[in-house]
Amino acid sequence: MWRLKISQGGQFVRTCRGYLGRETWEFDEQLGSSDERATVERVREEFSLNRFDKTQSSDFLARMQLAKENNFDIMRKKTKSQNKKGGVEAAVISLYVTESFNFLLLEHQKEIRRYLYNTQNKDGGWGLHAGCSSCMLSTSLGYICLRLLGEEAENEKLCEVRTWIHDHGGATMIPSWGKVWLAIFGVYEWSGVNPLPPELFLLPFLPIHPGRALKFIENYMQYEEENSRYIWVSGLQKILENPSGDFRRYFRHITKGGWSFSTVDQQWPVSDCTSEALKALLLLSDISPDIVGEHITSERLYDGVNLLLSLQSVSQTCLYKVRVPKLSSAMCRKRVLVRHT
Repeated sequence: MWRLKISQGGQFVRTCRGYLGRETWEFDEQLGSSDERATVERVREEFSLNRFDKTQSSDFLARMQLAKENNFDIMRKKTKSQNKKGGVEAAVISLYVTESFNFLLLEHQKEIRRYLYNTQNKDGGWGLHAGCSSCMLSTSLGYICLRLLGEEAENEKLCEVRTWIHDHGGATMIPSWGKVWLAIFGVYEWSGVNPLPPELFLLPFLPIHPGRALKFIENYMQYEEENSRYIWVSGLQKILENPSGDFRRYFRHITKGGWSFSTVDQQWPVSDCTSEALKALLLLSDISPDIVGEHITSERLYDGVNLLLSLQSVSQTCLYKVRVPKLSSAMCRKRVLVRHT
């Protein structure tokens, strides 16, 4: 069975805050009784069969584990958890072309296959996220991913995928980003990808030389990965410091005082998350610390306000360069609360 590890380390897991908020799944073949394993399989099968009518998994496996650890009834309260679609296809292709496929244990491969089938649309394709209309990018990469994971071409579900691809003009209708992935995998000619004129490499090593650009991109990607601890967006946590080094060189903004759309290790602040978190903390500051715990300090409050103001647009009513009502509303409510503290 799979075990959810909360705020714990693990192989290849990096942290700058003691794994605070980190959630990772680890497979343990000895975990769980025969009844518990049977329950898990039953729930999985029921979700797969009814996934178009009930699109939320309700985090059953996580709730089942937490209920056992904390001695409460798992059916007492049900939650809704939307099934999100990430970049698993690209990750699998990358592992294959870099000859690192052995990092995927058989149980990992099984769960990736289950995940892809559970997010497949009725028409046979996949969208950019679960519930989204099918598109050529996600559908073509999803097909390749499943074939790499050992699924046979005659599989009924894969036949549906090929039918969708053929009915929509074939895999060559994939956008440029997808053409790059297909070329990397070796099923599409590089000549079909919009190229960088090779003559540029014959120039002296000037600032516009593509070799210089490639080196900068390499450093840029490494900087981003290390500063985000190789984490994609997920939970919600406060950031206590700015990115390391000369972060403006890599087009990063200040982060200190903000809340990310992930754990604190990921360090990509979001104005909406920051506004809502500050609003909640300011409301809690009106309640006794004996009930809600220690109040947020003025310094940390000011850090959050400073981040939000740094993201303010010219109109002074919203954040970023375009008007986003939700962000503006959260910001306005937060301003009112700040004035009353």
